[in-house]
Amino acid sequence: MTTGDTNADESAQGIEEYTSKAGIGALWSVLGYGGQSIIRLISNLILTRLLLPEHFGLMFIVTGVLVGLELFSDIGLGPAIIQNAREDSAFLNTAWTLNVIRNAFLAVVAVFLGPVLAFIYDEPLLLQLLAVLALVVFIEGFRSTRFFTQSRKLELKRLIILEVTAQIIGVFVMVAWALVSPTVWALMAGNVVIAIVVTVLSWTSLPGISNRFRFERLAAHTLLSFGAWIFLSSALSFSADYMDRFLFRFFVDSASLGVYSIGVALAAVPGHAMVHLVHGVVFPLYSRILASGRALADRYRAVRAPMLVVAGWATAGLVAGGPTIVRILYDERYWEAGWMLQAVSAGLWFGTVLSGANGAAILALG
Repeated sequence: MTTGDTNADESAQGIEEYTSKAGIGALWSVLGYGGQSIIRLISNLILTRLLLPEHFGLMFIVTGVLVGLELFSDIGLGPAIIQNAREDSAFLNTAWTLNVIRNAFLAVVAVFLGPVLAFIYDEPLLLQLLAVLALVVFIEGFRSTRFFTQSRKLELKRLIILEVTAQIIGVFVMVAWALVSPTVWALMAGNVVIAIVVTVLSWTSLPGISNRFRFERLAAHTLLSFGAWIFLSSALSFSADYMDRFLFRFFVDSASLGVYSIGVALAAVPGHAMVHLVHGVVFPLYSRILASGRALADRYRAVRAPMLVVAGWATAGLVAGGPTIVRILYDERYWEAGWMLQAVSAGLWFGTVLSGANGAAILALG
């Protein structure tokens, strides 16, 4: 047997081992996302009985700002770490440094957006909420690159435990705060706590290098070149998926927007499950297959089909049973979310599920 044949066999064996890890990772991803979804649903059911719809409407705008800031400045540092062949400290520390700088800038932008949105929507409380949001953004900038290297290696068990732990602590804080002081600050406090817990645990509970400030020109060029296309994609995604919450506020009050947020949250479950699985398992798998020099087509078809079937089944269930689901789970203040759930679910099938199934392959190709 020639050296080339030996290397090919070793490469094939490595991909098969990685594929086996992908199966285990998919199981952890499903269990983790399912657990988080149940926790979110239970907390949502409790909080909707403690808080007013307008509180959820205000947070709907605030979380939209958070997502908008992240997407309009998304340079793909996480996906770049997963996709790129490099995993040395210079590359990872450069990525971490760029992320800290990016999020510090976003925190400043969030502070300046506060008075603007407070004036536009005639909601003075948005000024204070966005100031606290800036703190959340700044904290998230220090998240360790270990978070992404674990995903790169499909070592998802620790990641899932970390995320579920943060979710449980955040929910406990929100519910406790709402019991003592039923205001929108209960929801905001949960976001702050989750950001702190995830960042701290990314440094203390995951294996990998300890990040420090460093800037390598070649690494920065590689990261930013990869991220240029992600930036364009993320900007378009934000316009398609999140502008509704900002535009609708001109036509309805905060309470109605809060009801709409419930419908959107329920409708997003199948799509978000797909995205969670794609980014956590499928994208790293595709990246390693391509890095080995093997063709992606067969594996792509084998992975894509079952994901679309399961997500399609879940979406069809939401479209058919939206009003019934909402009436069973929520009190009459939120019943209007039922038909909203139906409409949004139908749209998310095209905007999230189908695009998510294809996007992993395109991203892995660079």
